Amino acid sequence: MPEKVISADSREAPLRRWVSRAMQGVLQVLVLGGLVVLGIWGHETGWQFQSARRHQPNVREDSETPRIQVDWMPREVLLGKYCATHAIYLCPCADQQGNPHRLDTLQRNTHANDAAPPAWVGAVLKLDSQDQLGGQTITTEPISPQPFRDVVHGYGRLSFFPADEVELRTPLFGTVWQRRKNPYEWVNAGEVIALIDSPELVRLKGEYLQAWIEHKAAKQKAESLVQAPVSQQEKQLAAAELTEATLHLKAAAETLISYGLPRPDPSPDARDWIQVREELCSLGLEDYWKELGDSPPASLLPLRAPFSGVLIEFPVTMGQVIEQNALVCRLVNPVRLLLVLSLKGEDAARVHPGQRAVVRAEGSQETQEATVVWVEPVDDPDKAQVRVHLEVKNWQKVLKAGAWGEAEIVVGEASRVLSVPKEALHRDGTTWGVFVVDNSSRETPEGTRFQARMVRVGKSRGDRCEIVAGLLPGERVVVQGSDMLWNKMRRALSSRLQQDRPNRGELATDHVD
Repeated sequence: MPEKVISADSREAPLRRWVSRAMQGVLQVLVLGGLVVLGIWGHETGWQFQSARRHQPNVREDSETPRIQVDWMPREVLLGKYCATHAIYLCPCADQQGNPHRLDTLQRNTHANDAAPPAWVGAVLKLDSQDQLGGQTITTEPISPQPFRDVVHGYGRLSFFPADEVELRTPLFGTVWQRRKNPYEWVNAGEVIALIDSPELVRLKGEYLQAWIEHKAAKQKAESLVQAPVSQQEKQLAAAELTEATLHLKAAAETLISYGLPRPDPSPDARDWIQVREELCSLGLEDYWKELGDSPPASLLPLRAPFSGVLIEFPVTMGQVIEQNALVCRLVNPVRLLLVLSLKGEDAARVHPGQRAVVRAEGSQETQEATVVWVEPVDDPDKAQVRVHLEVKNWQKVLKAGAWGEAEIVVGEASRVLSVPKEALHRDGTTWGVFVVDNSSRETPEGTRFQARMVRVGKSRGDRCEIVAGLLPGERVVVQGSDMLWNKMRRALSSRLQQDRPNRGELATDHVD
């Protein structure tokens, strides 16, 4: 039987397969091990990459970050600087007599607070040089007494004042003889807007003329019988006729007045009926009579503006026949507007008629003066909405009826109040703090030492807040850069509280990057 010949390639094939499988197994083990390590790292770090220098507070993360030294006042010293008058610590008036910095505060805060001061009170931040700020800026502002107002804000819709909006209607049937004004034209008080040709007016003038003639005849008769040899009964009858004629004449005059005409002169002395007739023809049109031509009709009834304003509606045309009480035009006064506010009950309780206010239209910076004219009675201060009416003096005519307006009602005002920008204030729970330039070492006004001062805050006005206690006139507070100092101080405070020191009451110094 011939022997089988095994080639070298046949002997090496199993070896290659075994090596390939071993390499695949090692690769799978490495991949699985890497995933396990990655999962453990993610679980421990919360899947966040952290710098190796994160837990090294004294290592500078950025060469441009300023280095600030924070010093802490011992607690026993701080507690000894408590001001019972204003219930704050490190009050600048604590070592002085009286209260030189309260001035004319709008809000009196007299409650005491004997709780321990916040941990940040008494911190002094020291900067070796302003050049270390690395592009950041620290600016200060001097504290000085300034006028301060306590205001109540409200929004509402502007409208025409009810007494300055009127619809002019014709009192008699007739025809529009002339329009002397046009729509959207300004009209002064007493100017003639239109002339109505009314036949009814001719009849009323005729009745007055007849009453005038009867009155004159009755007067002449009564005067002639005074000295005449007639009986007393005839004299009394003549006097009664004169009284009746006088009443008829007055009634005819009142009828003309009720239709907008001036009162005719009832005295018949030194005049005849022809002169009275001519005066009746031009009654109410004496200042326009020459402009109307040679022989204008006696039936012209003038419609005059009761006040100055603008004609916003004029629907009638010349020659149009209009009925009695028909609308001729609509007149409004844009100089005086009405603003109705809807205020909370607690705010409306501080508002009273006669208080001054400032009104601006939505989206505009121009302001107009206003006065509170009516406040809805407030029985419950917790009432959701209370209506308040303001009379707005729109002298420049910049406010438009129908637009939304914002009002600031002045409910309190003081002439000398200390205030700081809101940017300079920092809140920690129920307490407020500012950074004051520490001039104890006679530094420059800008200073490089800043003391964390606890203050009492009152009312706010725009971008400023009233300071009830904690500052004196002439001191300087940090405005721009105050947030940077506050953050640096909080970091130093957090680092200080983490240290387990038995002598925390002693003076400690931390250096923060």
